[in-house]
Amino acid sequence: QPTPQPETSNPELVKLMACVPVVSAPETPIKTQLNEKAYRRNDTLLIGFTNKKLMNSWTKWINKTWGDRVHISSDETLEEFPHCLSVLWYGTTIDWERLKVLDYSLKPDEQRTIKTPDFEFRKATETTTQIFRDGVLLGLAKNCDGHWESPQFKGERFDSIEEIASRMWELINQF
Repeated sequence: QPTPQPETSNPELVKLMACVPVVSAPETPIKTQLNEKAYRRNDTLLIGFTNKKLMNSWTKWINKTWGDRVHISSDETLEEFPHCLSVLWYGTTIDWERLKVLDYSLKPDEQRTIKTPDFEFRKATETTTQIFRDGVLLGLAKNCDGHWESPQFKGERFDSIEEIASRMWELINQF
């Protein structure tokens, strides 16, 4: 039975509405395989490793290459591998094709030089060669009796001009 209202109260109808948030399980972004050891999930690169020492080598290289433009974590898991490195880029354009061709079973400094057909080499002098990509001069390389050197990489020696070209391209793509 309704409770009698005192005569002094206002008989206006009061509506109460409750807002209940709808809780839904967050969707897990789809993971796309890049190569036999690497996957992509949105702007995150997931790399699987069989040993922690190799994972640590890649962690150091990534920190040196991209620094504060990435967040690195080893909290992720990949079913096929005992160790997983997760790299999230902040506001940087990511060259997924470049990351796709890396061999993550090798240390970063052991990567095979990938010869790219769109590098063009023009002799400037008898020992110096200009390196171009898409018509843009990347830099110079000098043949020094069996090895190559470049002013961009002072003190470093390279086995081939293609190796210097690849390093120049990596250097340009850091920015």
